[in-house]
Amino acid sequence: MMLLCKIPVEGPQLYGLTFFRRVLWHSDSILNKIIVVDPVTGAVERVLACPSVKTDLTSRRGNLMQVAGPARSLREIERYTAGPQVGQPATGS
Repeated sequence: MMLLCKIPVEGPQLYGLTFFRRVLWHSDSILNKIIVVDPVTGAVERVLACPSVKTDLTSRRGNLMQVAGPARSLREIERYTAGPQVGQPATGS
């Protein structure tokens, strides 16, 4: 296996990672945040407060999806807001 790049990220409990809208998104369950990182420079571009974020990130229909809460439910983050629509569970595709 050959290492192609190394991007330093900070956080006490890193879990989810996805490449979406030309940037890297990773979640931290201790900070309850999703951090957006430029994959070229490694600079933090945005930080989203996401209460109860747990593990995993992905995208669907142009929105970011996260696993959150004690039941580890899927939450869909609307693409034009600064954070998740709390209490809005993901619906069918």
